Amino acid sequence: DGVVRLLGARIGGRLDCTGARLSNDDGPALVLDGVRVEENVFLGSLVATGSGAGGTVSLGNATFGSLDCVGARMYNGSGPALNAADLTVAGNVFLDRLDAVSDGENVTLNFAGTVVKGQFEFSPARVEHRAHRSQRLWLDGLTYNGLPVGVSPSGWVRLISEATPTYTPQPYQQLAAAHRALGHDREARYVLIGQRRDQIR
Repeated sequence: DGVVRLLGARIGGRLDCTGARLSNDDGPALVLDGVRVEENVFLGSLVATGSGAGGTVSLGNATFGSLDCVGARMYNGSGPALNAADLTVAGNVFLDRLDAVSDGENVTLNFAGTVVKGQFEFSPARVEHRAHRSQRLWLDGLTYNGLPVGVSPSGWVRLISEATPTYTPQPYQQLAAAHRALGHDREARYVLIGQRRDQIR
């Protein structure tokens, strides 16, 4: 069921997998579904190779204090590299220099329903889907505090439009609301124009 599997575990402190090397030819490499970690989760410089629709690294329905994936490398030949669907993070998420590659029918990085109560820092080294550029990200339901860090507003709009498999309004509305809260009316209009263009396309 996974090289490292902590399904539903409760951890009162932190979870540190910095620099770990995990490989599974027949399924996920790291399964943290439903795990509650009171403090921080460190996956920095992790090297994980797996297979299957569940994701090489699966964090579904988990709750963390913060999530650090700085410099991590995640690869999947038949499913998501990172599955963070319905993950809740009380603090920040750091995806700096993340290298993620996938193939198959699923997206490379799945953030469906992910709740980040702090900052969402997105400056990966590479996010690649070998078959379809439009299956690199799933962002519907992702919420975060303020604006995404590490990517320009126009760059984030471009990712929503070009790197996701289908049109959904929520990622645009989330970004536009963040701009309006900061008094960036011009930027908010730019985002909503991008949403309308994507909807028409």
